Amino acid sequence: LGINGCSTIVTPHYEVCLHVAVTMRAQHSVLRLIAKDYPKATTAGDVFGLNPIDWLWITHVKGWHGQSSRSSRRRYLGREYIDWHGMVSKIPNRPSQYDILDSNTVNELQQDMISRIESVVPYAAQSLLSTNHKNETQCAAMGDSNGKAPNLLHLICLVPSCCLGMVKLVLQFHSNAHSYIRQRDTILGRLPLHYAVSRIMGYKARLPIGAAARDIHFVQEPSPAFEVLNSHPGACQVMDDRMQLPLHVAIDSAKEARCQRREDDQTLAEAEDTLLVALLREDPLSLGKRDGLTRLFPWQQAAVGDGASLTTIYKLIRREPTYLA
Repeated sequence: LGINGCSTIVTPHYEVCLHVAVTMRAQHSVLRLIAKDYPKATTAGDVFGLNPIDWLWITHVKGWHGQSSRSSRRRYLGREYIDWHGMVSKIPNRPSQYDILDSNTVNELQQDMISRIESVVPYAAQSLLSTNHKNETQCAAMGDSNGKAPNLLHLICLVPSCCLGMVKLVLQFHSNAHSYIRQRDTILGRLPLHYAVSRIMGYKARLPIGAAARDIHFVQEPSPAFEVLNSHPGACQVMDDRMQLPLHVAIDSAKEARCQRREDDQTLAEAEDTLLVALLREDPLSLGKRDGLTRLFPWQQAAVGDGASLTTIYKLIRREPTYLA
């Protein structure tokens, strides 16, 4: 195919080849070939800002409900899709909820989606890495310099366009999920939870609804950290090689988001508070653990540098005032 072919916009919707391959449900090998040839295709947005990984999930949801992949309908989202997204995101292995599906079909759809995730998501992480090569978090998730295959759960927690349903799918149905969630990456020694908490706001997207795509439905999901934490609560007590707990990573990520003004301040504050409360509920003693980079307690870490939040500082101190001494 070559980079020139894979990077070319090929439709009036500003799609690259990978968009078309995903929405036409091309074979896994085809998706992998395109993504490998041009990793940046995995994060290329179409006219609505949706990249091939967004459409990977959309196509999966439509497949649960028997919608065809013929070219005239491959991008069509009816109003019923909004409910379908929520139902499939819950990953119920109860085919009785779907009149057209039996248990074998459900299992086939889930395993097929996992294979498609494995074909595309690692190259999305590679694309993020090449965009900002100084970001150590992204470097770590890609695996070591000897080329060992990355842990899929690390990657899916890292890539912003991986929605909550994809995270749940890997957690619940991937054959290696039990080991993945406890596995450290090979550079920073991080667990998937460290990467999940870095996505404070979770997945968000603008979905074009209707034949003319005149209506836009906004999807905003919570951080994948809650699902990962529920699956492995002990992960919040694990420090990475830089002596950072997930709590420290979450505080840094919220500060970075405030600096970049990526989110509404109130929305970000609520998301940060909810996540920090969940982490501290599982490990209250983490408030007394110093951050390995700054050598500061969490409330002090939240107070220094750009993006500091008085609200966060106050709430952390209020939970355990003795650390002021």
